Amino acid sequence: MTPRVEVWEESVGFLPFKVTVYEEPARKGVLYLRWRQAGNWKKRSLRRPLRTPRGKIDVETRRWALNQAQEQYARLVAGLASEERVVVVRLSIAKGLEAVLDPKTGKYPTDTMHRREVEREMKRAIAEWGAETPWETIKRKDLRKLWRHRINELRAANETGLRGAELTIQRVLAVAVWLRDEELIPAGACVASRRWKEELRADWIELSGERALPDPNRPRHSLEEMRKVMAVAGRVDPRLELALALGAELRLGQVIRCRRTDLDLDHATFTVRGKGHKRGEVQKLTDGQLRVVRHHLTDGYLRDLERAAADYCLFPAGQLRGGRKMEDARATVKYQLRAKPIDRSVIDDWFHAAEDLAEIPRVKGRAAYGLRRQAVDAAKAGGISREGLQRLGGWVDTQMPDTIYADQEADYAREEARDVRAKVRGE
Repeated sequence: MTPRVEVWEESVGFLPFKVTVYEEPARKGVLYLRWRQAGNWKKRSLRRPLRTPRGKIDVETRRWALNQAQEQYARLVAGLASEERVVVVRLSIAKGLEAVLDPKTGKYPTDTMHRREVEREMKRAIAEWGAETPWETIKRKDLRKLWRHRINELRAANETGLRGAELTIQRVLAVAVWLRDEELIPAGACVASRRWKEELRADWIELSGERALPDPNRPRHSLEEMRKVMAVAGRVDPRLELALALGAELRLGQVIRCRRTDLDLDHATFTVRGKGHKRGEVQKLTDGQLRVVRHHLTDGYLRDLERAAADYCLFPAGQLRGGRKMEDARATVKYQLRAKPIDRSVIDDWFHAAEDLAEIPRVKGRAAYGLRRQAVDAAKAGGISREGLQRLGGWVDTQMPDTIYADQEADYAREEARDVRAKVRGE
C-alpha cells in the first residue's frame, strides 16, 4: 500500500494579506497561490509541480514558489506604508530557540535547570519538524504529530510516556507564546487547541493500549527516612544540612537563592522570595532550625562571611575551604562573598549521596521532593489546619498540597472516616 504523502503548503506575510503557496493533489501536485482579496478567496496556478518524479520535494522549486508568494504579497500591500510593504522574514524553529535563549534579550538569560529543560524539549521539536521550518507554518496537526511521536518514543524506551509528551508540548507552547508576545511570529503561529491536553491523553490511551490514564508517579520518603536523611546531610556538605534544615518542606530551588538578610534571628523568621508564579513565604523557625542556623553562622561554614559582611548568599557556589565534608569547611571571603548560589542540580547530587549514607534506596522521581511530600502527609495526619498547610509549603492555596503532594492512599484518613461512619450509624 502506497504511504499517504502529506500535502505541502507554506505562507508568506500576515493577515489580511497573507499568501499561501500549496500543492494541489487534484491537479497532480501542481503548485497554487491562495490569498484573500475584497473578502473573497483568490488563487492562481504556478503551472509547476513541487515534487520530483520520485515524490521528493524539489528544493529549488520550493524556493522559487516561495519567491512567487512573496511577490504576490508585495503586490497586495503595494498601497500601504513602506514599512508595511516589506515581506516579513519568517522566523524558523531553530532561530526561535536562539531568540528565547539569547542572554541579552531572550526569555531565559541565565543557565538554569528550567532553561536547560526548555532547550532540551525544543530540540525534540526541531528534530521532528526540521530546524528551518517557519513557526507560522506550525499548526495543530503538527503539535499532534509531535506528541504522538513523543508518546511512541517514550513507550519504546519503557517509559509511561504521558507526562513526558505533555512536558514537550508545554515547553514548545511556552516558547511560542513568548515569541508571539515579542511580535517575532504571527499571532496565529503554533497555537494549540484549548483542549490539547485532553486530546493528548486520549491519544495516549489509544496508542498505549491502556484502559485508563496512569496514576501520577509521586514517590515519597517515610517519616523515618526523612529524619535519617536530614541527620546525615551535614556529612555530605554543610550547605545541604542548612538547606534542608531551613526548607525541607519548601521548594529547595527557592531556598538556595536566599541571602543572609532573609534570616531574622531576632524574630526567628526565614523569608523565601517568590519568583514567577511560585509564591514566597515567611517561615517562623523552630528551635531546632535556629540551632542549625546559629551553628553555621558562628562556628560553621558561614563564619567568615558572617564576620565580613551584612549580606551574602547563604548557599554560595564553589568548593569550600577545608573540604566540604570536614568540620573545618568554610566559605571564604575571597571566593564566596560575592558568589552566586549553588546550582539546583548540585543539591540533587548531594541529596542522593545523603540517601546512600543513610542506607535509603534511591527512587526515580523522588529526590528531595520525597521530603516535601512526606511533610504534607505527616502534617495532615497531625491535624494541621488548611491555613497552616498552606504556610507549611508556601503554596498560594491548599489545592496543590491536597491534590498533588498529599498521599492519596493515606490510612489515617480512612481510619477517621471509619470512626465517623461508626458514630453516624450508632455502632
